[in-house]
Amino acid sequence: RVLAPYLTVSPGDIRRTRFSELFTMSAWVMVNSTGALLFLNVDLIVANQLLGATAAGQFGAILQIVIALRSAASLLARIVAPLFFARYAKGDFSELELLLKRSMQYLGIIVACPIGILCAWSGEFLTLWLGPEFTHLQWLIWIATLHLAVNLSCRPLFFLQQAANRVKYPAIVTLALGVIHVGLSIFLATALGWGLYGIAVSGALTLTLKNCVYTTLNGASILERPRRTFLNPIFVTAACTMLALVLGKIALLVVDIESWLVLVVAAAATAILYFSVVWGIILRDDDKKFVQSAVIGSLRS
Repeated sequence: RVLAPYLTVSPGDIRRTRFSELFTMSAWVMVNSTGALLFLNVDLIVANQLLGATAAGQFGAILQIVIALRSAASLLARIVAPLFFARYAKGDFSELELLLKRSMQYLGIIVACPIGILCAWSGEFLTLWLGPEFTHLQWLIWIATLHLAVNLSCRPLFFLQQAANRVKYPAIVTLALGVIHVGLSIFLATALGWGLYGIAVSGALTLTLKNCVYTTLNGASILERPRRTFLNPIFVTAACTMLALVLGKIALLVVDIESWLVLVVAAAATAILYFSVVWGIILRDDDKKFVQSAVIGSLRS
């Protein structure tokens, strides 16, 4: 009333027919969130109940890395989310498809760098962070994080589902795979005796099935495009992850990582080399022009 006294709202202005649509979408989003919790927050409970507090504490340390990577990718994906909604509202599906592909590819390229370097230096990182007695967990880092590059690159497609209000079946799939993940974690950890590695393998398999398989196919279906439409950015992300991993291993032949300062400097140098190779070899000319125009536009603004 202070800022806009000319605006009035009365109960008669409310479209009650729209309430059902809004409530239905919110309900399925809640179902999807429940499934996501089974992926993200149940692992530590399963580890504690099945393997004991010591194993759960070790796994909890690794999960901090996973949570940090997920949070960073979510933040980057949300930056361009309004563009997806705007393109969908205008019905500009061709431009939306291109924007989604580029967002997936660029997000994958960015997250692949720290993930590849982290896996390459997992033993050295654990020695500095937790102590040499925890270096045996380096393969757990590989299993828990290496798949995240391709899985996190699919996050822009989640906003497409919301823009199109196609959240019912993704929510059902997420919840179902979340339940499967819990059951598979218990089976691999106990019946096969894989312990913490079984829980990590279960998470990698089910999350990849949900994101890289179902979510990409669902996104292509929403835009009525061929099934392979969103697969190429995933392949690019996988290649970039391997590139960062190889460069990280090569860096270990040159530098002994014995302190945090050396680790930070070496990581920065490896990252610069990584992005130089990506720019010179992996990115196409149209992608380079898009990035240059985006950077110049942001500097001008």
